[in-house]
Amino acid sequence: SGHTREARAESHLARARPNPRRSSVNQPDTERPPPSRDWDSLFPIQDSALACQFVRETSGDTVILSFSGGKDSLAAWAALRRAGFTRIIPVFHYLVPGLECVEEHLRHVEETLQTRIIRLPHPFLTWCLREGAFQPPVEAALLATLDYPFRDYDDWTDRVRDWAGCPDAWVALGTTRNDSVNRRLTFRQQGCARPAQRKLFPIGDWTKQQIIDAIRELGVKLPPHYHVWGRSFDGTDLFFLEGLRRQWPRDYARVMEWFPLNVLEYRRAEIAAAHRREARA
Repeated sequence: SGHTREARAESHLARARPNPRRSSVNQPDTERPPPSRDWDSLFPIQDSALACQFVRETSGDTVILSFSGGKDSLAAWAALRRAGFTRIIPVFHYLVPGLECVEEHLRHVEETLQTRIIRLPHPFLTWCLREGAFQPPVEAALLATLDYPFRDYDDWTDRVRDWAGCPDAWVALGTTRNDSVNRRLTFRQQGCARPAQRKLFPIGDWTKQQIIDAIRELGVKLPPHYHVWGRSFDGTDLFFLEGLRRQWPRDYARVMEWFPLNVLEYRRAEIAAAHRREARA
């Protein structure tokens, strides 16, 4: 049921509670020294390393990492370690819980970096459950009676802050200004540290080579998804479904168990192909 799934997400928070006997990654913030410079005069901060320094000096050594498992979020993790953050709390938002092709890589990262990754529902998943998306009529009607709560990224972040006892923690994202023209414009206007949103971009000004070098430094493998899609798994459309069906059939079956009408993605592709053939005729 929806409430059972909510409880499962809460259990991920409980299992990820910092253990003081583990590495310094899990140690709480120490008392912060006074700022080393007049930060207000530097905004918007375009240098990502300087942005990390600002966040550490003003908010402490704890940071929440939005972790997808892909190359950019891995590089962001490496950048945060370089910057001296001693408590990095990675949070992974799953589209479908328990996919083997996802969990295998998450466990590899956890073992390599000796840090528990918190698993929480993706906002798209909670929206689908609320709206009965990709569900047959009977299942959609049942889900409608559960009043499954919708939680966006900010909701989950606030809950992680409360759980971890770090109300001032920023969220780090593996986004770079080189992703697109619009991103470059946004970074030029807002920089790599955005206090109003409490968002930090530790690789905001990095090049592709810097990202590659950082991942090698981290000693973590890229997820196997890159061999199939050239990116991390983050969707249930035909592009991802066909890769799952061919490479991870049990995960494909699990996606269909959660979203039975996703199979219509294949029918949608057939109709689109027919329209293209008619247009060329």
